[in-house]
Amino acid sequence: MKNKVKGKKTSEKPKAFFMFAIITMIAEALIIVVLAMALVAAYSGPKYTTDSNGNVVKVREDRPVKYGKVEASDYVEGKTDSQAVFIWYVDMQCPACAQMAPIVQSLYEKYGDRVAFVTRNLLIPGHTYAEPAAKAVEAAARQDYQWDMTMELFYERANWAYVNSEDMLKDRFVEIFKTATSGNGNVDKFLADYADSSTSNKIKTDEKMVKADGLNATPTIVIGGNYIDFTQSGTSVVEMFETEIKKALGE
Repeated sequence: MKNKVKGKKTSEKPKAFFMFAIITMIAEALIIVVLAMALVAAYSGPKYTTDSNGNVVKVREDRPVKYGKVEASDYVEGKTDSQAVFIWYVDMQCPACAQMAPIVQSLYEKYGDRVAFVTRNLLIPGHTYAEPAAKAVEAAARQDYQWDMTMELFYERANWAYVNSEDMLKDRFVEIFKTATSGNGNVDKFLADYADSSTSNKIKTDEKMVKADGLNATPTIVIGGNYIDFTQSGTSVVEMFETEIKKALGE
């Protein structure tokens, strides 16, 4: 019996050594993979630039978006044929977008004669009135008041984003439309266009671009074909955007 037991123990030694070798090889392979990923990240990770004051600005230039230029479905403000395109993706019910609106407006006022400004929809799940608000913008756009309606909806967000009925929501949209158009808009046409199912076409088209470029948060800013990362150091958002606008203009 002793010899039998000894023989069994002896036969298990090569097995243990073999298992140890396999585990070691797997561990080494994992280390190689991790190192390779680190090298890729170092090569293709976020790029950095500086603004006019030498402050560091982080920009994901390594991942340009597919839809970074003016598309046929876009409403364009400013210099419509400019090669420098500023795109902001918004959810009309998004509070962060409402905070961004004055910044974008200030950039539009400063660079509107040289830059094409485009607004696209990126609806966030759970925002009940985001799509109706986007439709209200589309209805206003059919009277050339897209930009004015967008900004007014953001400025008046607190007056419509928390109502508790569709009828009240529509009434608020009408009042905002009147303000956005300084009373010059056709309310009957606005209501008819708002009720028209085709007002959702623009939203669906924007959604395709959102998915193609892997965007999932608002506001998202694209300047010169590059997604602008808000992670930055030593500079304001305005300075960051101006740096990229000037770069897109070749300045």
